[in-house]
Amino acid sequence: MSLGGSATYLQEGEVVLRDLQGLLRKFLDEQVIVVNFTTSTLLPKGENYGSTILKVEAVIKRSKESSEENLSLVAKMISLIEFQKIHLNNTSSFMKEIYVFEKLIPSYRALEKESGIKDKDLFDILPKYYGGRLNRNQELLNEADEDAVLLMENLKVRHFHSMNRQQGLDYYHAKQAIDQLARFHALGRALKYKNPAFFEEATKIINVSPFKMSTNEFNDIVQHLINMICTDSRIAKYKDRLQNLIDIGCNFITPSEISEPWITFAHGDFWVNNIMFQEESSNIKNIKFVDFQLMKLSSPLNDIPYFICGSVDINTINEHFDDLLDTYYTKFIKVLNSVHCDVSPFTRKTFDENLKLQGQAELLHCLLAVKFFTIEISNELNLDDLKSSIIMKDASNLFLDRSYTIISKFIEKEWI
Repeated sequence: MSLGGSATYLQEGEVVLRDLQGLLRKFLDEQVIVVNFTTSTLLPKGENYGSTILKVEAVIKRSKESSEENLSLVAKMISLIEFQKIHLNNTSSFMKEIYVFEKLIPSYRALEKESGIKDKDLFDILPKYYGGRLNRNQELLNEADEDAVLLMENLKVRHFHSMNRQQGLDYYHAKQAIDQLARFHALGRALKYKNPAFFEEATKIINVSPFKMSTNEFNDIVQHLINMICTDSRIAKYKDRLQNLIDIGCNFITPSEISEPWITFAHGDFWVNNIMFQEESSNIKNIKFVDFQLMKLSSPLNDIPYFICGSVDINTINEHFDDLLDTYYTKFIKVLNSVHCDVSPFTRKTFDENLKLQGQAELLHCLLAVKFFTIEISNELNLDDLKSSIIMKDASNLFLDRSYTIISKFIEKEWI
């Protein structure tokens, strides 16, 4: 516990949240006083890689005369993992997420409101926002440093939870998630129709890749991945098909070419741990999305293969794949209609054609991601050497089973 709006760690090398009071005064109330606060690691080892996620318990007063109240927050800060420090651009990453909270999603809500949608029904996909910054040094301008932070409510206090990353979402949860993903995508597309100047402004912030990985380095990793999964006899017969995808498989680390009409802002990392559910009596009451650091301008359908193949359980992939695609398409069209946009270019034929293209581009991304999603966490996991401890590590049976399911589905859909 500390006083005066700052917290410190006893262990060298830990991320430190400084000047919480200054941040809250900027985004909550200028009279706010942070009496004290504590921080601790929120997520267990292996559940997050691109940043440091801190649980923040603060005692605040709205003014000198006010009584004390508790705030349960989450602070997203820079990652200390060596692999991420080398390969992730923190400035573009934090700038992008702050923009999503402060401007982009509010613009989606404003668009709905202008179309006559009631306040209680407006798009509400984000945790409550308590502020963000790139640094505390005014001379740095638009440059992130160790004080970069995104401050949000702690959704777990309101009983939100994520699902098991190794198992993936069952059909019920997957259907609700992809329904909201379609709304997210459709509102971005509607923004391009309704406010092209703002959309262009947003593109300059959103469509900057946070990765600093060369194509050659990525291709080397993917080649190892292909060799690894082809040790499984079920997959080996498809090695030539997989090999042919290497040249287009790096699209997720660099902005890719896209064409009308399927253009919007995609989430970029829509998987189990970035989707949180609030349930009541076994019914989903609310859904929130988190982690927008990989958001990009692309086809909205870029997110679909990645989500279904990486975050939906094997039974649902086998039994309800087409149902999920139907759910997405129906909701996408419904949302565009609700905000009075022309839906004639978005035929089911163009949807299926574009989805095939995105499937080709996303398969290697899916397989690489699933290597992380299915990893068994142990004391041997070295977060400073993710390449050796996860990417290059021998394939588990779970990873191979899921890889076979994914590849089989892509082939069935004629995506590869």
